[in-house]
Amino acid sequence: MQPDALIISGDSKVGVVLREKIAATGRSVIATTRRLPYAAGMLPFDLRYDSWLPVPEVAYFATGITGFKPCEVDPAETHRINVVLQVRAAKRLWSAGCRKFVFLSSAAAETHPETIYGISKINAEREFMLLGAACYRFGPIAFPWKHVFPNEVYSPINLSTLSEILLGAFDSYEPGIHSVYNRDWVKEEPSL
Repeated sequence: MQPDALIISGDSKVGVVLREKIAATGRSVIATTRRLPYAAGMLPFDLRYDSWLPVPEVAYFATGITGFKPCEVDPAETHRINVVLQVRAAKRLWSAGCRKFVFLSSAAAETHPETIYGISKINAEREFMLLGAACYRFGPIAFPWKHVFPNEVYSPINLSTLSEILLGAFDSYEPGIHSVYNRDWVKEEPSL
């Protein structure tokens, strides 16, 4: 059976919330993990291997090396993971019939395009765009336990707001680069 959604790295912070939002709509969703031990209900998948993936209506790519410092440690590995391996997986899905791809990029592609992180996001966007992907650039995610503040460069976005925007790929899929800004950001309190 073809799932409605596939989330590559469904155990990431964004992936977990997105999975819950998609499931709450009654759509079927399969989420992958490479973390051991594999969590119940998760599909084991590591970008480094050509493992089987189900062909969804929408494939979300919420994986990769994130942040400036981790990317600077090993630029070649950052390119391999953030560009080469993700694009390889997307092309395999394309060959199998998937036509909707949502790539989670970063505002770093705009604000810091000279950094290893920014360069990797720009290069991945270019490749995903060849598949007709919707690429979403966004600033720091304001998790309830993480303090981020808007300024002239960054516009934090709440995780719930971002996941709602990404969920929109089912009903109003638009290929291209989408810069997501949340200038009216309000701090979310942790739910008890």
